[in-house]
Amino acid sequence: MINENFLKLLSRHVNVRIIPLAKADDLITELKNIEKYKFDYLYIDSFSFLLKSFLLREKFGITVPFICTIHTIAPWSFNYIYAIPLIRKYDIVFAPSMYARQSILRISDKLNVHVVPYMLDVNHIENIAADVRKKRCDKYKIISFLGRIVEGKGIGSLISCMPDVVKKVKNARLHIIGPLSSVGTTDLPKSTYVKYLERKINRLNLKDKIRFLGVRLGDNKYRALASTDLFVNPTVAKEETFSIANIEALSCSLPVIATDWAANNEIIKHGRNGYITGVKSNRKEAKEIDIEKASFVITKVLNDDKLRVGLRKNAIKSVQTYDYKRIMPVFIKLLKKRKIKEELPRWNSIKNKMPLDFKDIFTKDAFFFINFGSEFRASTYNSLFQKMFEKLSSGRSSKNISGDGSKKKRPPTPFVDSIRREFISYLTLK
Repeated sequence: MINENFLKLLSRHVNVRIIPLAKADDLITELKNIEKYKFDYLYIDSFSFLLKSFLLREKFGITVPFICTIHTIAPWSFNYIYAIPLIRKYDIVFAPSMYARQSILRISDKLNVHVVPYMLDVNHIENIAADVRKKRCDKYKIISFLGRIVEGKGIGSLISCMPDVVKKVKNARLHIIGPLSSVGTTDLPKSTYVKYLERKINRLNLKDKIRFLGVRLGDNKYRALASTDLFVNPTVAKEETFSIANIEALSCSLPVIATDWAANNEIIKHGRNGYITGVKSNRKEAKEIDIEKASFVITKVLNDDKLRVGLRKNAIKSVQTYDYKRIMPVFIKLLKKRKIKEELPRWNSIKNKMPLDFKDIFTKDAFFFINFGSEFRASTYNSLFQKMFEKLSSGRSSKNISGDGSKKKRPPTPFVDSIRREFISYLTLK
């Protein structure tokens, strides 16, 4: 995953060169020859390549400092845990929110993690939104959702709010903006989850009240948002650390109703630019937005024009904090301030060490998890590197093969899985 918007804004201040990786083993080739580019920094912005890049740097004796972003926590904890001992003093590690920073410090409080929020060209988005609103017909009061259409984003719960909302606001409508395939930027084929949501909408007799707008890219995304009255972010995704959709909605002068989840309350100030609503467990013991409270506050904002106007004004004021003109100079200053003292390649000294050999840099809880809950707990960095190298070179995951060549099933590990679940809850500050 690459944060294209960040790189686009960064290129206005410094020289940026993007090295495309068409296939997995391109990473090995490019890193092996990276010194020829004479970079001051190498920005690693990929979940899957994070650990691999750090391992390859040591293996190939690369001296270029790395910049890496901790976008999320839950699904990628392994990559972060095993990369931590490989982070050098002159590398720059940053997180998009205080929530993300606190989460990673629960793994290792020895790290220096900077908070650099996601940023937007707010004035550009505001101008697009203003043009849309001039031409808009106010026939309906429209609620919007923007993002990946996956279960953790809470869209099913938002749909559950709509029967009560349309009962009290007759002209209320819901627009769901996002790829219907739930992957990348395509609408076809429709995902199983989208089909489930469509069946739910039909069951609730809401077919004429809810529309899936599909993928909206670039400025078209902001036009779709600006044609609505209220943005709702019902996320309960464990991997959420900073919802950029919140600041995109605020940039379109939309009030935002969001769950009390991850960094939402760092962005949304209750009663000023929107409302924070709680989450609770549903019948299946899964977390979801408090449907009753969310329905109440959605109805309140849609029915009260004066309140909505006030929230709109505060929305555009509050989002200035995330304008690139404010944030980028701070980031550039961080780059210029960093004193780069070349470190000798450490592969020979670390290649036979286990992650547990670096226990002094991990917190007690993280150390316990690594010891008991890790699938790599007996692995050295050398064997980790070999696994990564083989996987990258072949372009496919290695398989468990027994001595006679037949596939060997892994035994179930309920104890390990329970530790892993508890640790993820710990990292997500729950």
